[in-house]
Order: sequence, then structure tokens, then C-alpha cells
Amino acid sequence: MQKLQTNRPTFLNLLKIRQPLPAVVSILHRISGVLLFFPGIPLLLYGLEMTLRSPEDYARFQSLAGSLPFRLVALLLLWCFLHHLCAGTRFLALDLHLGGALPQARLTSRVVLAAGITLTLLISSWILQ
Repeated sequence: MQKLQTNRPTFLNLLKIRQPLPAVVSILHRISGVLLFFPGIPLLLYGLEMTLRSPEDYARFQSLAGSLPFRLVALLLLWCFLHHLCAGTRFLALDLHLGGALPQARLTSRVVLAAGITLTLLISSWILQ
């Protein structure tokens, strides 16, 4: 029997594969959903419980909310929420067969990324005033 010769790679480097923009938006949609669910909801509930427990815990939460790590985590969760909202709206439109052609899919992917970042910057600058 002849040995089949293929030109397939023997080592697949996943970091060198360039995904199309709609795939990147889809992956970020999933990641943002996971981050909102697992660390986002427990942190939100713990902060709410901390503010309602006692005046001392409320003061402790206020001092914690002013720290840089807290603000960075809040900024990340804000971006996750806004990206997930924008990408989810895009996917609902795709489910309705709106914008499914390749040029429109690429355009709406760019719009989702730009909207998520822009809304995050606008809302965070408004909150930090």
C-alpha cells in the first residue's frame, strides 16, 4: 500500500491563527457572559450585602470603592456588560436574518467593538466626575 502524503501541519499553534472579526466578537461575547456570571454576580451581591449590613461595613465599602483595584474590576465588569449587551443585540438581529451577509457581519462586528469601548469610556468618565 502506498503511504498517503498530506501537507497537514504536525504542530498547530493556536496563537498564530488569525480569527475573523465576527469570530472575535463571538468569543468576547462568551467570555464577557462568563465574567458577568461568575465573578460579577457574586461580587455585586457581596457589595450589596456589605452596604446593607451595618454603618461600619458601609463605610468600609466606601473606602474599598475608592481603591484602584476596585475601580479597575468595576471598569472591566462595566465593559463586559456593555459588550455583552451590544453583541447580544447583534446576535438577535442575526437570528432574525438581518445583517447576515459577510460585509454587514464585518461592519456590525466593528460597530459592536467600538460601541462597547466607547460606551464604557463615556459611562466611566460620567461616573468618575
